[in-house]
Amino acid sequence: MNELSVPYLVVGLSAAVLQGADTATLEIDIWFGGRSDPRIALAARRAGGVWIPGHVGTTPPMLGGEALGDRLDVVLPASGLQSFDIEYRAAL
Repeated sequence: MNELSVPYLVVGLSAAVLQGADTATLEIDIWFGGRSDPRIALAARRAGGVWIPGHVGTTPPMLGGEALGDRLDVVLPASGLQSFDIEYRAAL
C-alpha cells in the first residue's frame, strides 16, 4: 500500500502496539480513506491476496486471502476518531 500511495491508517490495538503499548493483538485493523480506490486491490494482488470492497448493508469489506491470511480487519468507520481525512493529515 505504501508503494502505491494508498491512503490508510493502522488503528485500534494494532496502532497502540506500534506506539509501544505493552500488549499483543492477533489482528491488524486498517482504515481506508475510501473502499473504491483501485490501488487497494492492486496492493492486495501484489502481496498475494485479494480485496473485496463489500457493499453498504450487505457484505463487509475484506482484505486477505491465502498469502495475507485472515488477520487484516478493515475498519469502517473508526469509532472515537475524527474523519479519515483529518486523522490522516494528523498522522503524517
